[in-house]
Amino acid sequence: MRELVAILVISNDSSDGTDEMMAAGHFDELPIRYEKWPENVGAIRNFLRLAELSESRFCWFLSDDDGLVAGKIREVVDMLGCHPEIGGILLNSIACDRALNPLHGTEGRRYAEPRVEALPTRDLTPYFHDWGLLSVCVFRLDMWHESLATIPLDKAGAYPHVWVQADMMRKAPSWGRIEEPAIKWRGGNDSFLAGSGAIRRALMAVESYGNMAIFFEPFEPAFSKVCRDMSAGFARHYLKLMKSDWCPKGEAGMNNQMKLISACLKRGGWRSILFYSEALPALLIPRWALDFLRSRRRRATS
Repeated sequence: MRELVAILVISNDSSDGTDEMMAAGHFDELPIRYEKWPENVGAIRNFLRLAELSESRFCWFLSDDDGLVAGKIREVVDMLGCHPEIGGILLNSIACDRALNPLHGTEGRRYAEPRVEALPTRDLTPYFHDWGLLSVCVFRLDMWHESLATIPLDKAGAYPHVWVQADMMRKAPSWGRIEEPAIKWRGGNDSFLAGSGAIRRALMAVESYGNMAIFFEPFEPAFSKVCRDMSAGFARHYLKLMKSDWCPKGEAGMNNQMKLISACLKRGGWRSILFYSEALPALLIPRWALDFLRSRRRRATS
């Protein structure tokens, strides 16, 4: 398999010992290439650069806080070897603690056999949530570059890979599916939640999926609706978290809630009945806040 897989590592000016580990020569037996940014350029530029430097037909992003389930590289390589015409492979993941120990066991679960299929462009809802995890999509690089050129990156926020993957899904005739988990993703590592970090984290998903809905609506209305529902779904999720100890209480907490609701309304999330039926009543917002919401809705529809 060594002749079929190439490994490219880019250090985002990390301080976690990456330089020392690569210099120690532990990976001399692998076809590995090492690059390093002179300064931290952020996660988005870092993984976009990975795709630029890759010279293979297919690419698989692996984040620094994700782990691989044993044997899955072979399974991915075998599927690509048998079906080089596919757009890529959609993988599955399992939540883990900070030590990458699974929080929920997979014993006894039944999964469909690995397969290649045409995806239902008008109902990609089952795949959308997973796409937020960078490591669950293996994709054809020529399609990635073609779709990336059409995406307004200034609107994509922290999720440009989701925009590109969504566009590729519309265009590729078929994709591979491997349902048995291949990726172990690490929970409890949102170190930026202090202060106003909670609202920034929430807005990342709400705004990106909401902007995606606006972008696709003129030519893919059904696809746009999936994006809009995802935006509202993330808003409901984070609004519920904001009632716990996830973000500051009191006036700061209310301000965060209002920012999140306002963002969802501006990007069309207000069209989701679930957004009103679940999120707003749960907040027990006072009269003045409801008046504010109505004014935001009028602006959003004007």
